[in-house]
Formats: sequence, C-alpha cells, structure tokens
Amino acid sequence: MRTSRLVLLLSCLASGFSTTIAESYLWPLDAPPALTSTYAEYRFGRFHAGLDVKTWGKEGYPCVAVADGYVWRVRTSPWGYGKAIYLKLEDGRTAVYAHLAAFEERVEKVVSAEQDRRGGYSVNLFLPPGQIPVKRGDVVAFSGSTGSGYPHLHFEIRDRQQRPMNPLVNGFGVKDTIEPTLLELAFIPLDAEARVDGRNVPIHRVLRWEQGKGFFGQPVSLWGRVGVAVKVYDRADASALTNKLAPYRLALSVGNDRLFMSTYQLFSYDRQVYEVDLDRNFGLTRKGKKGFHNLFLLPGNTLPLYDGLPIGSGVIDAGLELPGAGTTMAIGTHPLTVMAEDALGNRAVAHVEIQVRRPVYLRDVAIEPESGSISGRFSRAIEAQSLVVEGSTDGKRWEWLKTARVRGDGFSVDASGSFDFLRVRFADGPSAILSTASGESEAGASPSVETSLGQGRTHVSITSTSPMVAPPLVERDDGVLDVIAVDAYRYEAVVATDPDRPYVSVRVANVDGGSLDTTLVVESSSVRPTRSRIQSDDGVVSATFDAGSVYWPFYARIERTKLPDGAEPPIGHAYRLEPDSVPFRSLVPVHFKVPEGEDRLKLGLYEWTTKGWAFVWNDVDSTRNTVGAGVRHFSVYALLRDDVPPEVSIRKPADGSRTARNPEIEVALKDNLSGIPMEELIDFELNGKTVVFEYDPEGDVARGLLRQDLSTGAHELVVRVRDTNGNESVATSRFIVE
Repeated sequence: MRTSRLVLLLSCLASGFSTTIAESYLWPLDAPPALTSTYAEYRFGRFHAGLDVKTWGKEGYPCVAVADGYVWRVRTSPWGYGKAIYLKLEDGRTAVYAHLAAFEERVEKVVSAEQDRRGGYSVNLFLPPGQIPVKRGDVVAFSGSTGSGYPHLHFEIRDRQQRPMNPLVNGFGVKDTIEPTLLELAFIPLDAEARVDGRNVPIHRVLRWEQGKGFFGQPVSLWGRVGVAVKVYDRADASALTNKLAPYRLALSVGNDRLFMSTYQLFSYDRQVYEVDLDRNFGLTRKGKKGFHNLFLLPGNTLPLYDGLPIGSGVIDAGLELPGAGTTMAIGTHPLTVMAEDALGNRAVAHVEIQVRRPVYLRDVAIEPESGSISGRFSRAIEAQSLVVEGSTDGKRWEWLKTARVRGDGFSVDASGSFDFLRVRFADGPSAILSTASGESEAGASPSVETSLGQGRTHVSITSTSPMVAPPLVERDDGVLDVIAVDAYRYEAVVATDPDRPYVSVRVANVDGGSLDTTLVVESSSVRPTRSRIQSDDGVVSATFDAGSVYWPFYARIERTKLPDGAEPPIGHAYRLEPDSVPFRSLVPVHFKVPEGEDRLKLGLYEWTTKGWAFVWNDVDSTRNTVGAGVRHFSVYALLRDDVPPEVSIRKPADGSRTARNPEIEVALKDNLSGIPMEELIDFELNGKTVVFEYDPEGDVARGLLRQDLSTGAHELVVRVRDTNGNESVATSRFIVE
C-alpha cells in the first residue's frame, strides 16, 4: 500500500508540473489539436516515441516552435522520419517534428547546400546554437507525409538525455473525456506445467461492458505459472470517431493486492526502443493477435515503466509456490481486475473471476457397445466434480446429453443416442472426443503427428482426416502425457523440452482402419545469453548468438519444413527455426549454405509470412559460401533467387518531349523481390552530371531536385537503378528545353 500511495503522489506531482509546463508550450501545429496515435504504441517491433497529430489527409499546415530555442538538428531521408527538424528549447528539452513536406526558408537553404555538397538527398546535420534561432510561435516547417504512408505530423518532446517523454503529460495534452475500452484478456501459460482451462495455450476472455459497472469476462481456470495480457485502446474527443489510441497506465490486481502496474511516461530511444517486444506480448503478436500489453515483467526488461518492480512481477503462480517474484495464489476462487487509465485520468476496469484448481484429465476413454455407456479413468483421484457429456453428428455442433457428478479414479456414464461423436469434458476445459462408428469401413489414411517447439516446452499435435476410435496415447520415458481434444479430428499434448529425453511415442487408431504407432525424436539445442550456435542436422542452416543477443536461455531447433501449396519454391529447402515466439535483444545472424551451381550474389534470405515470401537481406560470406541475414525472431526461412532487374521508366520529362527551362523530373521505379532499400542503388545523371533526387519508396517514385533552370537546347537524363542483388535497369530520356 505504501508503494501505491507513492505512485499516486508522484503522478499528482507530475500532473502539476505538466500544467506549469503547458502554460509555456504552444501546440506544435497551426491546426485544431487532434491525434491519430499516441505515445508508446506498437510500431513494427519498436515503441512509437511521440504523438501523431491529425492533419485530416492534407499537407502543408505550418509547424510552429513550441517555445524559444534554436534549430539543433535537421534530417532528410526516404524512410523513417522523412524530413525532420529538432529544436533545442531553452528549458533543455528537444522538440521533434517529423514527416514534413518542407522546412522554413533558412533551414531549407542549409539542407539544400548540404545535399548539393554530398550529391545525395539524405543528410543528418547538427547546427550550432546561434545559426538558426527560433522564437515561440515561429513557423519552422510544414506538415507532410515524407517517410510515411499518410499525411500527419509526428511530434516528440525529449528530455536532456534525448529520451522521448510522453507529450500528453508534459505540456501537450488534448481534450479527452472518454474512458479507455478494454477489449480482451489473454491468460498465457509460461511453462510446460502451466494450464489455462486445462490447456497449455493462451486462452482469451472477451470482455463485455455493463453500464455503471465496468467490463466483465467469463471465469477462467488456472494452474501453475500464468501471465495475463490485455488488449485495450483509448479515444480522445477530437478524433474519437476515427482513431484508437494507447493507454497511459495499466494495472493488474487480484483481490486487494496490486501485482503489476505500467505507466507510459519515458524510455530510452537508443537502448530500450526494441524492448517493446517484452512490454507487448510477442508470442500473441507472432500468431496475428496484435495489441496485447503484458501485465507481467519478463527477464531482460529494463524499461522504466514499472516503478521499479522486479522481474517476474505480475506473474500468477496458481496453486503452487514457485521461485521468483510471482504471486502465489491458493486453490479457490479469486477476483481479478485490470485497470486502464488515460493521461487525463479517465479510467476503466475489467473484472474476471479466476478459479485456481489442478486440472483433471481423461484417460482410457472408450465406448461400451453393449450398454451404450462411455467410461474412462481420471489422471488422479478427485473429489466430486461435474462431467458433461455431449453428442454431435458432425464433430462441430454439440448437443448436451447429461451432466454427471463423478468422483474417485474413474467414471462410467450412460451416453446412448444416435450421434456420430461423443464428447466428455469437465467444465474447465479438458475433454475427450471419440466416434461411435464401428470401425468396419475401408482403411483410410493414417493419422499424422507434428511437434512445435515453444518456450521450454514441446507441443504435440495429432491430426486425422477421419474420426478416432479413442483418444491417442502419448508417452515419454517419464510417463503418459495428458491429451486434450481440440476438436473431433485433433488432439494435443505438451511436454517439457529436454534434449536428454527427446523420444515421444504416439499411438492412435481411426474408425476407418488408419492407424499410427510411431516414436518422434524432438531434438533441440540450448541457447544461452552467452555465445551459442545451433544448426540443422544436415548442416545447411546455422544461427549464431553473440553474448547478450537473447534475453533468457531457451531450447531451439532448425529443421526442414513443407510450404503451403502454391508457395514459390525456394532454392534448396525451406527450414523452420523454432521457437518463433521468443524475441531477440539484437540481430541474430542466420546463414544458409549456397547450393552447388548457384550464384550467391543473386540469392537472399526470405521469410515466409501470411502474405508470402518477404525479403530479409543478403549478407554474403564468400569464405564460407553462405548467404544470410540478421533476424530478431525465428520463423520459416529459405533462400530465393533474384535475377530480375527492377522496373524503371522516366515519366517526366518524357523521351522526345519539349519542356520549359525548369522541368519536373519524375521516375517510376519498382522491384518485386529483393527491393531497392537504399538511395545508393539509384543514380540520376543529367547531361553527365549527378542530380540530387528525392526517393519515395512507398509511392515507387523518385523526383529530381533541380536547383536552377536548364539552358535551352537538347538534354539527356539517364537513370540507373539496382536492386539489393545487383540486378540493374537503365532508362534514358532525351528532351528539348525551349
């Protein structure tokens, strides 16, 4: 309670200080204050460092100095912040304006001179204090969309150490009378022994809102080490109908105990921006479930967002006393609440009842043909519990048959009825499904089994194209594994990954005669925070971990994998690197050996995504004859060949045209594989001399920047474009200036 009061006091002091600062700062844009996004939102594996100020789809709004100071830094780039200006303010802070269309005249002259001196568009200038002073309210630039896909102003306020601060509590608040919206909670097993509703996968609870009471979700059953994550957004009045914003503060409590709190006020851009993958749930993001904030602290998290809480804070140790900073919760029922607050103090709370209980699994489940009953054993002797029996004709839609009170070591329940499938389950999740068919049909395809490596655990998935006569039997040398029916054709089991015990046996039979009796070898290698290296069994693929490149130790593996039908075939084979749910602290080099007869300069490392192959990079090691790239997570990777040159055409001035003395120069350029990710891959020459150009990679266009009028007569423009693999295209336009 003392910590909570201290946090509240500091928050009040910060709010008072912000009010004082607000009196001296102007709003950075000469337009009504409205936001499209806010501080600390998730941006492509990093934190958003400021506010995105709404410009209603237009460019050219004046950007004004928020206080007295001087132009300290100016940058131009086709990527990232595009055109950006940094003002050093008299109070020692820095105001940053990005994605600009143009600078004010004094700055524009300095930038143009440096571009001409370098012969290139991208510059990064640091100016002395007296060169370009500014007064509060002076126009310093004009809003645009450079480096970005849509018009808006990106604005930051940084402290003396150049750490981005939350502008909404540092003098740049907007009107906000709307409380945050809590959408969903995710309960995440953190090791192989943990269970949520009896399963070892994240389980979600959609939240519903009740007037005057808050948000509510259905009860959830927990056992072992579990983390909670929340999906939430906020709105502000001026953009409430169009834009969802990030919250300012989040907290997790169980009963009267606060387990976790995060406040998005400050972080280090250089050191901590990528730790967003520890603050947001990386595993859910990788599965396409974006936007979940972790309400627990993972190893390696150094962000100053949690008021000094130790690593492990927020973790729920349900029913067990485990080492670390997690909170042990006794068997029984507990009220869990999640609070979300915005920078103006509007607050919303979600409530979910958690039931701490050790799950019970069903074993040796079978149908007795003569009596029509279904029987089985329990994984342990139990006190009285409710067992639900359901029937289905298609294995998808289930009809309740009965609820029986069971106890002891096993059960036998009447389940007669005309159903093709029967399901028996406990209310908190674990279930078994089997077919009522006789098994006399023709033999069909055998069931299949796949394994996937998670964080410290291996998931075993058994799938069949026809119903199973009984739940699969999955064993390791240390005992029988508990299996759960995901649906009528798929079961799952989980086991702690152990390189010393890699063998898992699976036995299953289908009603049509197909069967499976196999032993899997789940091989893995240890990755430590110190230097490590792993490779595929065939030696083709390797990943090298330098000291400090990972946040925590884990087991990993590399193996060949099949691609979906229709996928462009790679050079050689595609490989799955697991686990894919672990973020890396820094880039980890992954290299493929180049197949015999291939030109390594035309190859690149590609990642398989939901949209197909995505180029990563092409680091060529001629000594080892490998091609690879640095990656921040594991995935499915392969080598692809790119020997197709980019597409290039000069739109203006067109070949053979007649123009004025200061013509527009516009070139369309595009590459579909390795891409054109650097200005250095593009050359503009006018009459044999270099022309500075502005490249817009999102628009697939580059525009020449003529500083002076051309002479009358004939001129020749030559544009050369190369992709990352060195394939080159050349376009020429010969035109007459009248």
